[in-house]
Amino acid sequence: MTHWRRRIQPQGGYYGALICTQGHVLSSLVDEMDERLTTKRCTGCGSNIINECPACKTPIRGQLYGSWVVYYEIPKFCHECSEPYPWFADRLSTARELLYLRDSGLTQEDRDRLWPLLQYVMSSPKVDVVVEAKKSLIFDALRGAATACKEPLFELLAKVIAEKTK
Repeated sequence: MTHWRRRIQPQGGYYGALICTQGHVLSSLVDEMDERLTTKRCTGCGSNIINECPACKTPIRGQLYGSWVVYYEIPKFCHECSEPYPWFADRLSTARELLYLRDSGLTQEDRDRLWPLLQYVMSSPKVDVVVEAKKSLIFDALRGAATACKEPLFELLAKVIAEKTK
């Protein structure tokens, strides 16, 4: 007996995904006939639900077709154009705004040096030795930063890292 979702997807072996712009996953097992494709709003937060990259219109990859693994890690960047998805772009934007606060206590050179490290740590798929080392560099560099900048950045990094270690 063939289940109607078991057809190979146009994304090359992946189901599609339905995710709201805040990052809540409605489904990671969507095929082109799924009735949930007509769902417009997230029941958790009311945000719009998308199933393709806003930049290039490539379908968001869901779970691998035929895989028995039930865990789905929400993607941060489009696999086609590398643009961040809305849920991650918002976090990057917040981190950048916090880092570049006018009175943050950091020099422009410090900010320019820290920004690539912050991006790397926030987007890394797994917490590993390199991420831990870069996280330490960030914390050391932010020691002299103003509290208005430092504390929210620490909290944002802690949230991102906690999500990766679930």
